[in-house]
Amino acid sequence: MSNEQQKSIKKTVWIIVAIMVSILVLFVNKITTPRYLSFIELKINGLVLLDKDSRTLVQHASSSDAWLLVVSDDAERQLLESMMEDLDASVKNKIVVVDETVLTSTIEVQTSKSNVPIIKPSDDVAGSGYYMGYLVSPYDRDKAILTLSSVITHR
Repeated sequence: MSNEQQKSIKKTVWIIVAIMVSILVLFVNKITTPRYLSFIELKINGLVLLDKDSRTLVQHASSSDAWLLVVSDDAERQLLESMMEDLDASVKNKIVVVDETVLTSTIEVQTSKSNVPIIKPSDDVAGSGYYMGYLVSPYDRDKAILTLSSVITHR
């Protein structure tokens, strides 16, 4: 076998290995990235997401610039904090569960069920955020985790 043939074979093998590694990296990225849920899927999973015109700026006393999940009682807080343990670390670090006492503005939620308002941090005004929507109870743990991951990652 000539020297040129060996070089061609090595080049071909390296190209095949590079293609295989690229496919593997893309596959791992796809399965680890939270998927994007449509508005209908979010609603089915228990999240009412307000349209952009209905979102209001809310003032709060939290020092965090993370997304806020606003709870009204300790049982709700414990449930959400236990759900957050199952979230991916990149999503979990962007969420803080707070009591409704940190809100300095009132959020009107038009439902008779217990729910958890979701506040997206504002880039413009410190100590404020946009009321994005709310999780409606009862919560299905797996659906709530998928829903929060999608909203925090893609909205």
